[in-house]
Amino acid sequence: MDVSFSQLHKYETCGAAYQFHYVRRLRAEEVSANLIFGKVLDKGMSEFIRGHALGEYVDPLPIFEQEWDRALSETIVDFSATQSPKDLRETGAELARQFPEFWDNSGLTALIGPGGEPMVQQKLTVQVAPGINLRCFLDVAVLTEEGESAIIDLKTALSPAPDAVLLLGEQLTDYQIAAEANKAKLGIESISQVGFIELLKRKIPKASQGRGPEIIGPSLTPARSEAVMAERRAKIDHLVTLIRKGVFFRNPGMAYNSPCSMCDFQNLCLHGDMEGLIEAPKGKAQAKLAVA
Repeated sequence: MDVSFSQLHKYETCGAAYQFHYVRRLRAEEVSANLIFGKVLDKGMSEFIRGHALGEYVDPLPIFEQEWDRALSETIVDFSATQSPKDLRETGAELARQFPEFWDNSGLTALIGPGGEPMVQQKLTVQVAPGINLRCFLDVAVLTEEGESAIIDLKTALSPAPDAVLLLGEQLTDYQIAAEANKAKLGIESISQVGFIELLKRKIPKASQGRGPEIIGPSLTPARSEAVMAERRAKIDHLVTLIRKGVFFRNPGMAYNSPCSMCDFQNLCLHGDMEGLIEAPKGKAQAKLAVA
């Protein structure tokens, strides 16, 4: 069975939501604007980082604008009450403008793999337990100004992540596990640090006061220990065992942190209402990600 961090995170958040998404293959007809924004912005930044490593300048701004406009023309997009296509386009454009200078000042450079390819947006797979493969899309493996190898995740968010995400976040742990198993592909001997760069998608302020879009980081911490990675592998094994057994309990949480209000399947779960949901075609990837 192939698993990813996002898949396992969805299962831990709510077993029923996992079942609806990965087993029944249900999807919302409208795609979250936040999801599209993150993917489109990530594409522009990744192309810039790749070009930078090869000594070429690739402007992320037109890439973001073209991809954003294309996505909105091809997709039914769900914007929240505080969002608009114009606001998000302006925010993304400002982040794209800021990124080249930010990257130049960070001292980071994408590693070049043995085949001469920058280690940007790399698909990595590692067996974490018998019959269980962890899949990751690594944003970028870099060389720091101090000459250390690091794994960097590009995050879009409204506010900075708490320290716990950097020090304990399982997504970074998963990236390191996958990278450690693919050192030859990445062209590295070891991983010294893991961390992220945060692209804060604040609105453009209407007055001179107020904080607009901002890029912060890189926030780096020493690589995870062998004990931490072993614990994560054991946890993945445990979660997959539950999935294979068909354990899909609902998890409404507490009043102050219920995931239900943000769930695509809320009406189906609460009222049996399928309106706004469609069934995704079942390809090889979807089949592997269900219940093996």
